[in-house]
Amino acid sequence: MVTASRLVVIGVGNRDRGDDAVGPIVCDRLSELNLPGVETIVFEGSVLDLPIHWSASDRVVIVDAAEPAGEPGRISTVDALSTRLVAPGPLSTHTIDVSAAVELARALDRLPTELSIIGIEGAEFEFGAALTPAVQGAANQVTTIVGQRRSRDAERIIEL
Repeated sequence: MVTASRLVVIGVGNRDRGDDAVGPIVCDRLSELNLPGVETIVFEGSVLDLPIHWSASDRVVIVDAAEPAGEPGRISTVDALSTRLVAPGPLSTHTIDVSAAVELARALDRLPTELSIIGIEGAEFEFGAALTPAVQGAANQVTTIVGQRRSRDAERIIEL
């Protein structure tokens, strides 16, 4: 008997900073769908302990806002198992980002079976700002894709 692996969707961001809220918002929407085998986790602070929230058999998708580069709402996906991620310059506890947390997990041999990072390019990151329409649309798209993929085939890799 094959047991379906758990899908862990981790939303990273700050709900009070405009488009930075996109990761938690995607998790909120997926939670509302109540999909079997899907666990959502929201990180609104340090991501240093990301690796303790998954096991070796999990399939993990991390959703986070990406820095502005001219195309708000653009969705990009990275297979973090096959790609080494570049961490920011000299690290301190104030500059730990998702890439540094994933590379720490790699160094500690704490990577899950699958690990995808979905970045949604943001435009507005000021305190008190709302999600911009382009990022709102991308959040809807990512929620639908992750939800449909999980519903269609619990054993498939999530690929956008």
